Amino acid sequence: MGFVYAAAGKRYEALKIIDQFRSVSESRYVDAYVVAAIYAGLSDKNRALDWLNKGVEERSASMVFLKVDPFFDSLHSDPRFQKPAAPDRTAAVIPCSALTLPFMPT
Repeated sequence: MGFVYAAAGKRYEALKIIDQFRSVSESRYVDAYVVAAIYAGLSDKNRALDWLNKGVEERSASMVFLKVDPFFDSLHSDPRFQKPAAPDRTAAVIPCSALTLPFMPT
C-alpha cells in the first residue's frame, strides 16, 4: 500500500507507512525490500538503495525479485543499483557444472 500511495503522489501517507514499518521493526522483522519499494515510489533513490543494501545484508528472500520487480524500474539506470551491495559470497557456492551425480551422463 505504501508504494501505491507514493506512486499516487500521496507522500505523507507513504511516509506514514514507512514510520509504521520502522516502529514495528523494533519488535519484529520487517523486510527491507518493502521499505525500499516505498522509497523508490517516492523517487528517493538514495534511501531506496540504502534499504536494498540492508535487504542484501539481511539476506532478504525478496531480493530474488529485484531485477524484475517494476517497483524498482526507476533505479535500474543508477550505477549503484548495478553493483553488489555486499561482498560476493558466491565463491563458496559450488557451481552446478562442477557436480557429477550418478545419474548424470559425463
